[in-house]
Amino acid sequence: MAERAGGRGFGGRSAAGRGGPGEFDGEPSAGLGEVREFGNRSPAGRAGAEELDRPVPAASLAGTPTRRLARFLARTSGEEYDAISRLWINARHLSRYRPVLRDRVAEQETAWRDRLEALIRDGVTTGEFGTDDPRATAIQILVVLDGLGVHANTATPQRPAAVLRMPVTTAERELGLPPGTLDHPTG
Repeated sequence: MAERAGGRGFGGRSAAGRGGPGEFDGEPSAGLGEVREFGNRSPAGRAGAEELDRPVPAASLAGTPTRRLARFLARTSGEEYDAISRLWINARHLSRYRPVLRDRVAEQETAWRDRLEALIRDGVTTGEFGTDDPRATAIQILVVLDGLGVHANTATPQRPAAVLRMPVTTAERELGLPPGTLDHPTG
């Protein structure tokens, strides 16, 4: 997933990426049948804003940047998120042949990248995060998430804890945070 919205394209992103800012409390869900008719009228197409707001809520509604990032990382792991990653893999493949889908995938990737970058910029502004390039940091985190999304499609039944923690480790390292800072989403 070259740059799934900076990282997590169809492997955890919604199809649309539009809509008002809202707290993202629901769980990501999508069926493979939704990929077939991916577009503005599909269930996946309508789910965009909700799926974007769930892992990366709007700044004004969700607490400190550190807490929001910890929540994002917690919500982009596990079996439900792996299922969405599989949907994104399918959509990316199909987007090679369908211009409308290609545009939707690119739109969603941009929405995720921009939202995560904004969260990181908020953290830099408040002094919580230390990075000279919030965009590059967002992309690095999302690329790691993409890699884990692809890994969800493998027959590896058990992934080592260090591998599962890679997005958190990457974020903490790139943002100058002590190890463990992002382990507790409610903290």
